[in-house]
Amino acid sequence: MGRKKWNAMVKSVNAWLKKDLNGTDAKWKIAYMHHPAYPAVDDGNPIYKRIRANWSPVFASSGVELALCGHQHLYMRTKSINGVTYMMADSGYKPTHYYKKGDPVPSYAVKFLTYQNTYEIYNVSADELKVTVYRPGGKAVDQVKFTE
Repeated sequence: MGRKKWNAMVKSVNAWLKKDLNGTDAKWKIAYMHHPAYPAVDDGNPIYKRIRANWSPVFASSGVELALCGHQHLYMRTKSINGVTYMMADSGYKPTHYYKKGDPVPSYAVKFLTYQNTYEIYNVSADELKVTVYRPGGKAVDQVKFTE
């Protein structure tokens, strides 16, 4: 793509993202992307830093409460970072090849599950956004709530 086209694309996406997030009166703002801003394992992929540099500030200034992603095939929830909680969901039965048993867990991780398939249930009301994470069979393994 080249640096010039890349920078133009980033500028265009950032403008659209700011306009979209700031132009809504939605009570709860949730962003969704494939790659994580805060990876479970930093494998050197520059996209993580690019997301943090370009989109994380937009999320924070636009009132995004929750940013969802995938990519690394494990479950991780971060602490609130500049008002945004980042949640990475595993994706089915594909085991992660990013995290190896014994690798350090990032300091920003509040919950970290590997080799355990999960799914989430989102309950949204006027006063609360609640995400409960389950293992197959229905055992709850994590929960996060956002309130006014």
